[in-house]
Amino acid sequence: MKTFARVDNNFSGSRRTIGESSNLAQIALSYHQSWPEIQKYDDYCSILAVLAQIAIDSLKKAYSVDIAGEIARIKEDMHIDKHGYPAFWALIRPGFNKDKINHDIKCPMNCLLEFKPDKKLRTSFRGTPIDYFLDIYPDKADMTLCKSVEELINKYNIKLYGRNIESTKYDSTDYYYLLDGFDELINDIKKLNIGDKYIGLFSWFLNKVFSRDVEKEIDSNKFQNQLQTNRSLLLKVLYDVNKDVLLKCFSRNLRS
Repeated sequence: MKTFARVDNNFSGSRRTIGESSNLAQIALSYHQSWPEIQKYDDYCSILAVLAQIAIDSLKKAYSVDIAGEIARIKEDMHIDKHGYPAFWALIRPGFNKDKINHDIKCPMNCLLEFKPDKKLRTSFRGTPIDYFLDIYPDKADMTLCKSVEELINKYNIKLYGRNIESTKYDSTDYYYLLDGFDELINDIKKLNIGDKYIGLFSWFLNKVFSRDVEKEIDSNKFQNQLQTNRSLLLKVLYDVNKDVLLKCFSRNLRS
């Protein structure tokens, strides 16, 4: 399992690398469009594409390439602080400092700034509401029990995500691993006198962090819940405690 965890760890680190190389390639391509006589920008687009592919393949292959080091080297040589960013960057990065925009950079992506989508082309369908996927059993929930379990999970959640991730090295075994206390968390929950109240407990949690009404409250900044920081952790906890009951909480619409 430690080997699987290390592979997972490598992939998590690769996700950041893939994003950084793609963003940098976009800027290099913009520079190449504006200054085609400077060959290195065209070369960097190709190199960064290869680095992104290496990062993706790193799950099944090992390469003697310092991907992060190469990206840093290319970024330094591109002198972005001097040349600035293309205009479309302000559109795809809300809150971006517009003082860093260089309007002399001409590239096809800048056409996004003038694109006005036809409202007639937009669909009024906003997707399937989350309620469709869940069966809620509020009448079977023991609120005292629910709050006790929530307190245990939130305590673990803070312990896991309240760390200074930026100061942790990528090759550290506790960078992305679940902490050793996870098994203890599951055992502590199972020690509670849950009895036949699993369905109400699980339903309460799923409704609290996934329901449409809760999402509306979150959007209006009226709802604060530590479990919202990582819904996947909650699902893993519920699955490990009792996977059969968890599956029963999902709607018959999915099982029919």
